[in-house]
Amino acid sequence: MRRASVAVPLLLAGLVAASTSAAAAPAEPVAPRLSGKDLPSVGDLATIYPELAGGSRDVVHTRTYDVNAARDCIGVRTIGHPRQAVWASYYTASGDDPYFQGGESASPFVHKFGTRRAARQVMRRLRAYVRRCQGRHHSDGTRGSLHELVPPALGQETVGYQISWRYPNVVTGSSKRRELHVVVRDGRRIVDVFLQAETFMPSLDHGARVAELTLRAS
Repeated sequence: MRRASVAVPLLLAGLVAASTSAAAAPAEPVAPRLSGKDLPSVGDLATIYPELAGGSRDVVHTRTYDVNAARDCIGVRTIGHPRQAVWASYYTASGDDPYFQGGESASPFVHKFGTRRAARQVMRRLRAYVRRCQGRHHSDGTRGSLHELVPPALGQETVGYQISWRYPNVVTGSSKRRELHVVVRDGRRIVDVFLQAETFMPSLDHGARVAELTLRAS
């Protein structure tokens, strides 16, 4: 079954700090609009997920970066507003999402902020969220268990974490979903690779490899 998208954390919305200095800092050059060219191609991901060979992808633009817990580790919280953001879902040649076929699906996100300072601020908020919400927390009526990971060093900053979710299901009584994130800052750009699977925890190695492909593309 092909889906429009699985419950991907909306990425990035909140807070561009205003400068308090009397002299404004010189503006950084405006980057070209993000597009599918800034994301791995289907062929790129097929080097990690062979089932995607000959498949397709859906590219989506967004303007927010959200995480699955607010300050009290309940609900959704927006942690940054990129100037531009784009992400994609990938499908097999038959139009199936690997997640619904018992496999692992990958959705890379690219966010570009107005300044490096704004991007660093989002990474600080993300790191604080991961450390504050270790263990059990809730989001949208589901129960989750979050654990920090140590991904390979990429870019200038890297954060990794995984969440195991359990949520109500009208057919089975309850369902599980497992997600893994590898988040990398490179200058004013943040790459967030979101992997998910139902019956097993996605691979940290896969997350790091998709992040490398995304950094190369963008």
